[in-house]
Amino acid sequence: MMPLPLFGPSSCCRMSSVSNASSTLRKVFVSVFADPGKRPYLMDSPDVPALNLLISLLTIGTTSTPPRPAFLAPAQQIALAATLAIHPSLTTRAQSEDALQVSVLAIRYLRLVLHLVGPVNGKLQDAFAFSTVETFSRRGARRRTTGDGTSTPKDDMNTLDLKLANTGSVWVNAQDFWHVVGWAFNCSLLHQRRWERWCLWLQYMIDVLDQDWTLRAHMQEQGSDGGEDARQGSIIVQYLSKNDTTARQERRIVRAIFADGSQKSAAEFPEVWRNETKERKKENDVKKVETKLDIAADNWGDYMNDASSSSDLEDSPPPQSPSKPTPKSGSTDISDITAPFGGSESLLLRLRLLSLLSSVCAFLPRTFTSLSTLYDVFLEHIRPLPLPQFFLIVSPSSMRHFHPAAASCIMQVILRSLLA
Repeated sequence: MMPLPLFGPSSCCRMSSVSNASSTLRKVFVSVFADPGKRPYLMDSPDVPALNLLISLLTIGTTSTPPRPAFLAPAQQIALAATLAIHPSLTTRAQSEDALQVSVLAIRYLRLVLHLVGPVNGKLQDAFAFSTVETFSRRGARRRTTGDGTSTPKDDMNTLDLKLANTGSVWVNAQDFWHVVGWAFNCSLLHQRRWERWCLWLQYMIDVLDQDWTLRAHMQEQGSDGGEDARQGSIIVQYLSKNDTTARQERRIVRAIFADGSQKSAAEFPEVWRNETKERKKENDVKKVETKLDIAADNWGDYMNDASSSSDLEDSPPPQSPSKPTPKSGSTDISDITAPFGGSESLLLRLRLLSLLSSVCAFLPRTFTSLSTLYDVFLEHIRPLPLPQFFLIVSPSSMRHFHPAAASCIMQVILRSLLA
């Protein structure tokens, strides 16, 4: 675990050398997130005290003047926290209040990392990297395929023997970030309970992408020396790495942002985890057969039953197909207009992602695509919309999420297409 400078809106960054206590604290974390086989009561995920320890070590020096360095967990443990915040077993299918508390503490820790340490100093680009090729050694060490095709094993000292840190993580089960984006927005229209969780997760990730891009842009302005643009190392650029032809990639990304819950969209951006949308049956709906406990006869009653078996799960309420809102006489409800986008929160996140993409295209066009091409694809998705939704997208309240120059360019593209 590395001691890193506190970073917040009102504090400046101060680099610090690695403390002698780092290796000791790292061993503490590995023991806290130990193999659940050695601590069966953890149910294959860290418990509440483990996450409270993470939070305490991160925030312990925030009240001192000047602030002390923050002790940050290794990248794999931060990646695990991102999975704990959204995994169905700890959210929509949680078996206990403690399980729900784990997901709450996980997102709290992630936000504290972003606020106190920052995305650059916190090296979140390493923690939040999706894996293109995954192999696992006999010890469960995770290997990532880097941009040049080489496979790099993670530090054995940081290896976690938890399924949710490896094969069960969001970083392994999702194809890439845009798969998650598409599925999350599909949930906003099809699976409201999952959307409640994905909304928090996606909002946090977009905050990370925004701050990371802004910080690197500032670094570029302060230290431009003709070398590589500092923004090339941003997380959003990492998520835009070309794994496909440019034309197919740019259209898939915009389709993910405009995922509408249709059958085609749900097929292209399916659930991240198998049976993710299934919910736990209510106790009143499950008839439990009491079995007498007789250890001598090797009869363990219901103690050995799998609490997560498929028989205890049921499908979420049937999704409602996205439909055009029914106008009310004499008035127009904004919730009706935003309904085809999954609601106002969903629309806001979609606009923020489009704004971020336009910034990347403006400064690093070779990384993704040109601004004109991006706006042409953008126009392909909004032009068929009903008039209320079309005007909502191009309204001043929506365009304020873009840089003024970008908003002006978008309006020019739209007007030119309408007059053609």
